[in-house]
Amino acid sequence: LLSSRYEFCNESLRVAEEKLKHAFDSAINHAPCVMILREINVLTKQDILSMGSSNGEEPRIITAFEKFITNTTEEIRNSHFPVIIIGVTSQSKDVSPRIQQCFLNEMIIAPPTQEERIRMLKGLSQYHHTSIEVNIQDIARRSAGFVLGDYVTLLSKAKLNAFKDLVKDRYPNRWIESHNISIHGILIQPHHLNA
Repeated sequence: LLSSRYEFCNESLRVAEEKLKHAFDSAINHAPCVMILREINVLTKQDILSMGSSNGEEPRIITAFEKFITNTTEEIRNSHFPVIIIGVTSQSKDVSPRIQQCFLNEMIIAPPTQEERIRMLKGLSQYHHTSIEVNIQDIARRSAGFVLGDYVTLLSKAKLNAFKDLVKDRYPNRWIESHNISIHGILIQPHHLNA
């Protein structure tokens, strides 16, 4: 099960709590399962905290999260079917300590180094015809913070740009489907990566 920040952003506090409760109930109903809460830091973002009480009470959404995770843990103990709850964020400093305490372990995954990014690009370029003018080292240097999925997207878009150029140059008055562009032997040029 996957929940993202978009489910909780820009919602009234009551609606955000209901959606959070629904996410945890779904996890219990689908057990055994893995529940991934993406961008968990959104639960402590100022726009949600500001909807809580301003008189010193704990923010309601954090209290609700603690309650739901505790209830889910109790339900799991009474069942033979596990639910693994994973909270994911790219900004751990923004996650409330109270939410952090709800999890047993913390794993920090550093972004790939430049050398790792070069290896990813070289591996992916085996499946995409790239011109010798495409400088993989330069792309890796300019894309600090990219992960494998980002490079897959980058090369897929570059291939689509190359396909559009091919169609425009060779078949200016014809519509050609782009659903199987690999059969055309399309060569990705440096400018396709920047388009």
